[in-house]
Amino acid sequence: MPHCVIEASQSLVDQFGADTLVEAVHQSAADSGLFDPEDIKTRLMPIAHYRCGSGSGRLAFIHCIVRIMPGRSEQQKAMLSNTVLNGLLSLSQQRVSLTVEVLDIDRACYSKRVLTEN
Repeated sequence: MPHCVIEASQSLVDQFGADTLVEAVHQSAADSGLFDPEDIKTRLMPIAHYRCGSGSGRLAFIHCIVRIMPGRSEQQKAMLSNTVLNGLLSLSQQRVSLTVEVLDIDRACYSKRVLTEN
């Protein structure tokens, strides 16, 4: 835990590289100190077709959803959100929309199994 899901405009994935975007979020989640780094899972979903705002220019974006098990305080969630956002800010100062959303997983509806080779 957590599951970090990055949605990013394809142009930013092309500019920075998928590994750079994933590492920025993954490391930021680790830097929060809220999780064992071995438990963090981060994945990227490049988005080719989107629209942000009403301007004629195409605003690039990154939206990161961080799903965590319940039990963290609002202050811890806000700190996590800001830490991940700051990690993304370190990548770019260009015209881009950066958002981070921290959500609690519904424990009653969450299932997990880890399969390993024998």
